[in-house]
Amino acid sequence: MDLSKKFLYINPDATSGEEDSAISYPASSLAAIDCTAADTVNLFFKDANLSDTTNVVLTIASGKEKEVIQTIVEAINYSKGANIVIADDSSSEYISSHIASVAVPSLGDTEYNFQGAIVSNLGNITATSGDFVATSGTLDVKDGGAVTQASNRTTGVTLNKLAGKVTGNAATLAAVTIAAHTVTNSTVAANDVVIVSKVSGDANTSVYVDAVGAGSFNVAVRNNHASGNDSTALVYNFVVIKGSNS
Repeated sequence: MDLSKKFLYINPDATSGEEDSAISYPASSLAAIDCTAADTVNLFFKDANLSDTTNVVLTIASGKEKEVIQTIVEAINYSKGANIVIADDSSSEYISSHIASVAVPSLGDTEYNFQGAIVSNLGNITATSGDFVATSGTLDVKDGGAVTQASNRTTGVTLNKLAGKVTGNAATLAAVTIAAHTVTNSTVAANDVVIVSKVSGDANTSVYVDAVGAGSFNVAVRNNHASGNDSTALVYNFVVIKGSNS
């Protein structure tokens, strides 16, 4: 039978007789089967618009991933019936005796585990509550650039990026003196947070943000030495963290 005419039935509702959460996927929409743990098998189904996938999570007997996957694949390929029950928590009917339950994670679930990168080609990835927690890896802002300050330490620079490196001018900065400059940046809004970190320069010189506005932020460079001048070019990195619009 044509795979487009076969449907895989999933019902994660554990209440006896309840089928409100049941869903049937065309067998042809099964994009991948993934094992994320010894007792977990994931079925990934292409959504109707083919731009995303829905994940069905099967909880199975530990170590029985191969058996469960093999049973599902053989049923899809060789079953003569149009409707194949993969897992029905309501009636405790499962395609394999090794399956214990099924879940279809949604935005309302408290936890969802992704195996690999999360990529959005169409818009933002938004969390209305909760935190973004990385137990390993990095927060990588790809929108970066570099610029060099000309003329003197108060000369403004322009870099329309969310992250960047600014190489300052090496004009003499007297002891206990502050020289500020403006970084014109179209990505910055008034409520954003701009973080700067010193990369190199005189050990007695520090850098910090002293103002943020729509389209720009000000950076102050201070020579903290009690008597000595600073004639080195201070280099700093910056990153823009988007803030509340309220």
